[in-house]
Amino acid sequence: MLKNNLEKQLNIVQSNNGTLFYNNQRMIMTPSHGIGTLRKNLIETIGTERAKTFLIQYGWNLGASDAALVMEQMKGAPLEEIIMEGTKIHTLMGHADVQGKIIELDPENKRFHIEGIWESSYEAQEHIRLFGFSKEASCHILVGYASGYTSEILGTKVIYKEHRCQAMGHSSCKWEGKTLSDWGGQVDDELGFFKENNMIHELEKAYEQIVIERDNLDQTFDFHKKLMELIMLGKDLYSIAEMVNDFLGVPIVISNQNWRTLAKVGLTQVETEELYQDVNIWFENHLKDSQKRNKRIKDPEIFSTKLLSYAKGNHYLVSPIIVRQKLAGFCTLILKCEEIKEIYGMILEKTAASSSLYLLSQQIAIETEQRSRGYFLEQILSKQLTKEEILKWGFNLDINLEDSFYIAVLNQVKKNQRVIKKEQIEFNEKLIGTLSILFSKKQVRYLIGQRSENIVILIQSKGIEEQGLDIKQFFTGILEDCQTMYRMKKFKVGTSMCATAIETAYYQYDEALAAFQMANQQRQIFSFHDLGAVGILIQAGNESMINRYIENLLGKLMEYDKKKGAETVKTLYVYISNGGNFELTSCSLALSISGLRYRLQKIESLLESDIRNPHVYLQLYFAIQLLIVYGMIDIEL
Repeated sequence: MLKNNLEKQLNIVQSNNGTLFYNNQRMIMTPSHGIGTLRKNLIETIGTERAKTFLIQYGWNLGASDAALVMEQMKGAPLEEIIMEGTKIHTLMGHADVQGKIIELDPENKRFHIEGIWESSYEAQEHIRLFGFSKEASCHILVGYASGYTSEILGTKVIYKEHRCQAMGHSSCKWEGKTLSDWGGQVDDELGFFKENNMIHELEKAYEQIVIERDNLDQTFDFHKKLMELIMLGKDLYSIAEMVNDFLGVPIVISNQNWRTLAKVGLTQVETEELYQDVNIWFENHLKDSQKRNKRIKDPEIFSTKLLSYAKGNHYLVSPIIVRQKLAGFCTLILKCEEIKEIYGMILEKTAASSSLYLLSQQIAIETEQRSRGYFLEQILSKQLTKEEILKWGFNLDINLEDSFYIAVLNQVKKNQRVIKKEQIEFNEKLIGTLSILFSKKQVRYLIGQRSENIVILIQSKGIEEQGLDIKQFFTGILEDCQTMYRMKKFKVGTSMCATAIETAYYQYDEALAAFQMANQQRQIFSFHDLGAVGILIQAGNESMINRYIENLLGKLMEYDKKKGAETVKTLYVYISNGGNFELTSCSLALSISGLRYRLQKIESLLESDIRNPHVYLQLYFAIQLLIVYGMIDIEL
């Protein structure tokens, strides 16, 4: 060994004036508790991350300083000995019992690899004393010292990393050191702790960021104030989009939840379609991922502002529009830039909030008018208003009720019996909103409301006739539109005869309700006119006579069905409706030909009549229609 080996020549000198020197450098002796207390104060004052940076850099400087001294004292010694001298200094200074082994040393190619352990690390012991066991390695000064020492000697950056630590509950601290290139990116997350951070510079940057955020907040506040003024003036979504475009200088699209454009500025139709295609792909993939993770479709990520990047400098910033805690649409900025400014997101979220207010106000206005129209219609049908009162109220709603009109009753073909009344009413309210929009687009005057869980419509004939349509053709188009919007549901409608006496509209309501009872899946639109003689009998209003007529013709079949749970009345109705055709009837009833023959024989036996006799089956058909109209039987074909 060389004569200047530090293990032999500690060269520690104590003077008479209270100073202590080691290799001509003044030193102080500090107990490990003091370093531990400093560590604790740093963590509590500047936080764990900054404290770790401070301690690693403190250790780095100590290691680099000792390395410079060792290289001066050990000139000519093998590089491996100089490096290993650092482990001895570390041990002699009381930091830990250091054991290390060089795995690779190639200074020409800047390759270096060393592994070892620290026993009795003072840092680990102090951390346990002050904080208890840690979830991560805590020997920051030791890591910094080893890294600084070796980097100074090799002239290239060497990073040490703890894989195990006594502070985590391990028996010893296991470490490893390599050049930055040899780590191959494995310590990239740690590099920030080895960079010299000037606290003043950091504070200056923080101040600059605060100034930017303050300016952003000021601009956002002013922008939001102007947005609110727009809404108070009754401006629409296009005005909101135009204001955003003027303020930010970037294109914007406001769409509904199905990506149908409500307003756009700065974007062509082709660009808009490309946008919808791109965002739809993202949302579809996101929903699939959510389903794989067993998440509900109402994923919180969808209800927050998202930055979607598709190419370099090509981004979409998307913010949801929430109305009554439900997704109602999206506001989207199209950004063709490298840097996404924070103010973009702030302005977009204010725009989404303002759009929510606008859509909510529109919903409330529509609902208020719908309720007003529904209440007015109910008053008319309940005979609560005189003709003068009806005409006056109609004038206020911009509808001349001296003109001719129809009454229609509309609902689903088969209402789900398990759906509670509240849910049925809520769906009807939604359907009323849809119908109101459709009627307004077709420029017809109408009143609409709910009665007995059905939707009741008073619609004037003038607007229908101006389109060159009759009442059936008009409602054919309406039902097609409803079917498109509510794909899982089927609707039917019954319409009254055309009338002019608004004060007796309740008669037309009875007609529409009777026709509605006869409508079914095969014949979704039924007019009172189609009832023929049944309609005349209903208009006569002699209910006791009608009941006697039904009982006389069908009483025995009805009694049999009630006792046996059979369907003789339905079978007879389907058989007559199909003109006595066995194949069509058996297909409609899902019944074999032989089963149908047996059932028809049973019917003839109970009625003591030949149902093939035209006079007989016409009377029977007439009676069953009355049963259906009065709701005494429900037959769906």
